[in-house]
Amino acid sequence: MSAPSRIYADLPLRTSRQIRLLKLEWKKEPFLLRHIPAFRRRRMSSSINGYWRLDCTITVASLDDSPDFHALSYAWESQAATEALICNNYELLVTRNCCSALHSIAQDEWSRSCFFWVDSICIDQDSIAERNHQVTLMADIYKTARVVDIWLGEADQDSLGALKELEFLTWLAKADRVQGDRRMRALQKIRKDQVSSVFKDRNLALPYILVPEDMVSFTHPLSPILGRTWFGRLWTLQEIVLASVAVVRLGAHSMTWSDLCDVDNQITVAEVSLGLTQYPSDIFQRVRIVADLRIILGMEEGLRYGRRWQYNLPHDHPFGPISMKRVDPLPRSSIGPRFFLSCKLAAADPRDKLFGQFGILQEHGICLATPDYHKPLSTLYQEASRAIITHDSTLELLYFTCTEGGSSGQNLPSWAPDLSYDWFPWIPDWAFTAASQATEARFQFSECGSLTVYGVPIDVVIEQTRSIDTTMPNTDWSTYPTLNRNEYVSKPKYFRKFIPVMESLRSWITFALECHTEQTEHAHGLLCQVLLQEVAQAFGADPEKWTRLQGRFSIWCELLKATENHEMEWESEPRTGLISEVLTKSSPATGDDYPDSGLELLVEQLYNQLILDDTSRTVHHIVLTRAKGNCLFRSLAGKLGIASRKIQKGDEVFLIAGSALPMILRRRKTGYRIIGPAYIPGVMQGEMWPQGGQGLTTLELI
Repeated sequence: MSAPSRIYADLPLRTSRQIRLLKLEWKKEPFLLRHIPAFRRRRMSSSINGYWRLDCTITVASLDDSPDFHALSYAWESQAATEALICNNYELLVTRNCCSALHSIAQDEWSRSCFFWVDSICIDQDSIAERNHQVTLMADIYKTARVVDIWLGEADQDSLGALKELEFLTWLAKADRVQGDRRMRALQKIRKDQVSSVFKDRNLALPYILVPEDMVSFTHPLSPILGRTWFGRLWTLQEIVLASVAVVRLGAHSMTWSDLCDVDNQITVAEVSLGLTQYPSDIFQRVRIVADLRIILGMEEGLRYGRRWQYNLPHDHPFGPISMKRVDPLPRSSIGPRFFLSCKLAAADPRDKLFGQFGILQEHGICLATPDYHKPLSTLYQEASRAIITHDSTLELLYFTCTEGGSSGQNLPSWAPDLSYDWFPWIPDWAFTAASQATEARFQFSECGSLTVYGVPIDVVIEQTRSIDTTMPNTDWSTYPTLNRNEYVSKPKYFRKFIPVMESLRSWITFALECHTEQTEHAHGLLCQVLLQEVAQAFGADPEKWTRLQGRFSIWCELLKATENHEMEWESEPRTGLISEVLTKSSPATGDDYPDSGLELLVEQLYNQLILDDTSRTVHHIVLTRAKGNCLFRSLAGKLGIASRKIQKGDEVFLIAGSALPMILRRRKTGYRIIGPAYIPGVMQGEMWPQGGQGLTTLELI
C-alpha cells in the first residue's frame, strides 16, 4: 500500500458529514529522514526550512460539531504533485503552489493553533467515490470555515508595485473624511495617477480598442495581482462566494477580499467620472461575479462589497451627461445566467464546469444529483440545465444555447447549453426587452429529453450576412482582392485585423441599405437600433437624444462607406456638421511605411479618423462588441435583425411565452432545435405578441 493510501486508510470518513483537517507544525529535522532514500530526500528539500521542516498532522472532524478551521483556496494550475510533505509520518506529494501556500501561512504564529482544510490533502484524490461525496460538502465546508485564505502565489517586484496601488486605493475607500466634491477630485487624481497607466500611451492603446479582444495585450497596472491564475479558475469561485471572511495572501502580504471590492468601486466611479466607460476592463471581472452571486444568494451581509453605483455617462461622453446614484443591493433573482457566465472560468475537467459550482447551486436551493465523474458529460449538462430551468421557472438559460467550441459534442439537446464552451456571441440584454409581454414561462420536460414550450411564429429568415470574427480563423484571402497577402501580413497586428473587420462592417451597412433602398435615414435608424440595442432603447423615449444618437451613428456609417468606391473626396466642398469636424481631425501620418495607393491608404485614413474621433470610436467599439460571432438577417416580413452566425435561410422566428427575446428555431422531423436568441426592432417590446397570449402553438424543443 502506498504512503498516501496508508494515510487515508488510517483516517476513514465514517459518516456523511465527516471531513479531514490539517494542523501545521514546525519540527526539527527528524530521524525519519535517515530512513528515506536519497532521491526522495532531494524531493523533500522544498519542505525543509533550514534545520526545521513543516510537519502536518491530519485528523477527522464532523461538520455537525462546527469545528474551528481555516480553508485554503488556491489554484492547482495543472501542476504535477512533485513537492513532498510529511503528513502523519508519511510522505505525501502536493503541487508546488499548495506547498508554498502552506509554508507561507505556517510562518505566522496564529497558524500553529489552527486547523486547515486543504482539498488536495484532506480528500483522497485517488478515490473517485470520496471525491464525488466531498464535492457535495463543499458549500458547508466553506460556509463553516472561520476564514478562507486565498493564496495567489509568491510576491515579485511587479506584484509588489501593484500591491502599493491597491493599498492606496483601499485607504481612499476607507477615508470617510473625504466627502462630496473633494472625494470625487481625489478619485479623479488617483484614477489618473495610479490606475490609468494602461492608457499612458493613448496612441498605442486606441488601435486595440478598435479590435476589443486585443486589449488583453495591454498590461493593466493591477494585473500582476488580479491577473494571477487564481482569478481565472472556476473551482475557486464557490470557495470565495460561500466564505464568511476571506483574506487574500500574496507571499507575506495580505488584504481582505472586501478591500478588493472597495477598490473596484473606486475605479468604477473614477472611470465614469473621466469618461472612460467605453474602454471596459475585465480586470475586476471575478470580483464582480462573486458580488453578484453573493447578492443573489442573499449573503451580502457576510463579505462587505462597499457601495454599488448606478450611473449613466459623463458630461463629456458622446452619448450624454453623467448621473450617479447609490442603489440598494440587487434582489434575489434567477441564477441560471450567472451560473452559465461563470463557466467561462477555467477548469481542467469539463465536468468541473458543473461540479465546481455545485455548492453555489446547492445553496440556492437547486437539487442536483450527487456528483459522479463516471457520468457522460452530456448527461451531466442536461440534468443541470433541467434542474436550473425548473428551479428558476424562467427560460433565460435558453438564451445561451448559441455556444461554440464545447466538449460535449452533438449529444446535448438544443435547449441545454454546452457549459464547456469556448465562447458565445453577444446576447441582447433582456432586462430592456419584453418580446412576450412579460408572460410567465410555461414548459414541461419529457422523459425522452425534449422540452415543451408555447409560442407563436412571427417570421422566417430569408437572407443573412457573413459574420464578423476579429480573430480571423482560416481567412479566405480571395474575399480581399485589393490586398497583397505578403504586404498584409507585414503590417502591425491591429492593422491586419482592421481591414477585414472594416470590410465586413461595411457589408453590413450595405445589406441594411438594400433592405430599405427608399429610405436611407430609416435604414440607418434601424441599423442603429439593431447594433446599439439597449443604448438606442434608452434614448428612444427622448426625441432629442434619439436624433443625436442617430446622427452620430450615421457619421460612423459614412466613415465606413467612404471606402466603398476606393475614393474619398478630401479636396471637395467642405461637409457640414460633425462629419466635417471628423475629417478635419484626420491625420494620415502613422509612422508606418504603407503603399500610398488603393484601398490600403483609404482604410488607413479611415482608421485614423476612428482613432481621433471619440464619437465614432465609441460607436465602433459598441458595434464590434455586439457583432462578433453574430450576423445580420432579413426576414420574410422585411424586418432587419441580428442573431447567431449559425442561422440559415428558412429558420423560423418565434415568440415564446416567458422569453423576453425572440428565438430562432430550426424545424426538424420530431420538433425544433434552438439556434439562439435574436434582436429585431419592432418586436422587442411585445408589439407582435398576440393579445392575451391566445392561439399559442405547442413547440417541442429537441
